[in-house]
Amino acid sequence: MLYAITFHHLKTSYSNFEKLKFSSQDEFYREVPLKNAVLLQSGTRIEIYSTSKDADRILFNFFSEKSGFSDEELKKLFSVTKGREAAEHLFSLTSKIESRVLGETYLPWLVRSSLNRADKYRKAEELREIFEGALEAYKKAKMETEIEGSYAPVNMALELLENRNIKKVVLLGAGLSGIRLARAIDGEIYITYRDRDIASYAAEETDGKIIDYSDRKEVISHSDLLICATLASHFRVTLALVDSASSLIVADLSPFSNVSPDVATIEGITLLNTALRDTIMENYNLMKAAVPEVKKIIEEELEKYRLP
Repeated sequence: MLYAITFHHLKTSYSNFEKLKFSSQDEFYREVPLKNAVLLQSGTRIEIYSTSKDADRILFNFFSEKSGFSDEELKKLFSVTKGREAAEHLFSLTSKIESRVLGETYLPWLVRSSLNRADKYRKAEELREIFEGALEAYKKAKMETEIEGSYAPVNMALELLENRNIKKVVLLGAGLSGIRLARAIDGEIYITYRDRDIASYAAEETDGKIIDYSDRKEVISHSDLLICATLASHFRVTLALVDSASSLIVADLSPFSNVSPDVATIEGITLLNTALRDTIMENYNLMKAAVPEVKKIIEEELEKYRLP
């Protein structure tokens, strides 16, 4: 039986999320006594897939000792599904429709890299088939639907940046449009993200260099362009983050405006948010419209497995 024990940080404070988060995938495989399991972890979610008997009980005992949360508190934070429902969640996540914001770029990469890490510890044997199936469903969805949107926001951003002398770029986040824009710019690319693994993914995709999240303000202060490609429900770029910059362009490619409008009041800072917003939302709606098609593909792919 496949089990999925999942948790998204929006269910609690970020400080509580940090108490539950593993310091690394290696910590999970070394410390958690599950024979068959794969950990998917990012800066916003913790998900464990397992075929081990009593996986939820084993995990709750571990998390209780790790965080100090009671069993009842953990049951309110984590969702536990099994069988076809668990597989459907995995497939939907991999195909980018089971996320708080559609089209989270790094999810297929996270699924693949997490499976490979579990393999390293010989924990993935009973889970490989279903994970490979989820990745195949994603490939099909990517080819047959608009779940990854279009290049329209990137093309507009490039038009707005034409004739600008951009030598140093900071990419904050790992959203797809942000990665596409960073790729298209001929300059030094620096990646900053709270989750180091996701930052590594963005660096691979853009041939960029990772900077520590705590150093982002210092690096931004000496940069020409800041691309905000986060997927948050709040402002990630604030006055306090950019007030040391003397000449900076800020391109907000996040779906729900993660750059504070106050940023534009700082002398020397140009905010492209307003000009890009309509195109970004059109692109988001394009992805949203693809969800029913992706769900149909997932249903068809799941029929290949005998899941209760």
